[in-house]
Amino acid sequence: MGSGPGPTPPAPDGGEDGAADPPADLRTSAESEAEGGPPPDGRVEADENVLKSDFSGVELVKASARAYRRFPGRVAVPAAIVFGAAAVADAYGFRAIDGKHLSFLTVVTVVVIGVTAFGEAFYAGLVDRLVGVTERGHEVTSVGHVLRTLPYLRLILADLLLTAAVAVASLFVVLPGLVLFTLFGLVGPLINLEDHGVMSAFVRSVSLVRRRFVTTFFVVTAPLLIEHEVVDLVGEATHDTHFLVIFLTNAVVGIIVGSWVGLFETFMAERLSSSYPLTGHPRRLARRFRDTTTS
Repeated sequence: MGSGPGPTPPAPDGGEDGAADPPADLRTSAESEAEGGPPPDGRVEADENVLKSDFSGVELVKASARAYRRFPGRVAVPAAIVFGAAAVADAYGFRAIDGKHLSFLTVVTVVVIGVTAFGEAFYAGLVDRLVGVTERGHEVTSVGHVLRTLPYLRLILADLLLTAAVAVASLFVVLPGLVLFTLFGLVGPLINLEDHGVMSAFVRSVSLVRRRFVTTFFVVTAPLLIEHEVVDLVGEATHDTHFLVIFLTNAVVGIIVGSWVGLFETFMAERLSSSYPLTGHPRRLARRFRDTTTS
């Protein structure tokens, strides 16, 4: 009599179908969270609907809202500090002019710091570092690490150049200023996102925005115009008040209005950068552009 089939070998761990559980470091964040554990390596899974070229302004607004809900402190607190400090610096500079307590050069320096060092490009670059995990799946870094590694000089120089370019273009007609600001509006996030130098960030911003100019105008430039109007109204209403009142009122403006503009700017840069990837080292982009224009 022949012997029957031997005992069936046990299935590998993970299920009766013989499929083994994936290693812990290959599991997605969603699977880890479903099992009650933290995401592997502290990473956040990128939204599958984020990194794609076919996107609309509505999707950008929804992505910004998700980021605000997920990281309210990382978005709102920097906005409050940035907008409050900028308003105080501006008020201090203008009061010094009225009272003639400081030299003109000192006053100009204070005003420039308030308007540019804490401007749109600076805040957008900061937001990109703080909430970029929602887009790219990068590790959640501490706020202290972000502040230590933020490219302050490049962001400040970018803001200075952006302010100067838009101001010169708007001297006679408003429209050229709006066009320039739309084309250059992504320099802050791009400096962080792709590690650009100042000039290459401007070149890269133009190359990306020209592909989706109308969307960028309505998602980035139009909200920014609203932000400026609100900031001006609040500034006029609190011009002669105590510095603490100026700080607090503009901090509220930053939380309610400025933070959204920064998120829109950041997420627009994320979408365009992923849709049209950069080839070559980012710091050489401006050099390649100069070579092609001079040849």
